[in-house]
Amino acid sequence: MTYAELGLNTKIKLKQKPDNERGIAQKVEYTVVAKYPHMCIVEDSKGWRRGVTIGDLVMNKIITQELCFEAMRKERGKAPDDEY
Repeated sequence: MTYAELGLNTKIKLKQKPDNERGIAQKVEYTVVAKYPHMCIVEDSKGWRRGVTIGDLVMNKIITQELCFEAMRKERGKAPDDEY
């Protein structure tokens, strides 16, 4: 799913870091309540809202980038030929 396909009222799970340094990150379920060109606003079950960038959504594997960018990323991840 790309960012354009991400609809309002969609349930997503994002990692949330705890306040203390040693705590383990937990996955919290959010609902998309607003979309903007470079970010969206999500709300949890308690009513807390926060802004999430497209980069955060890609890193949490909620959305994928456009096909041309995904192809560049896969090409970059390949190991070069070892022909010396």
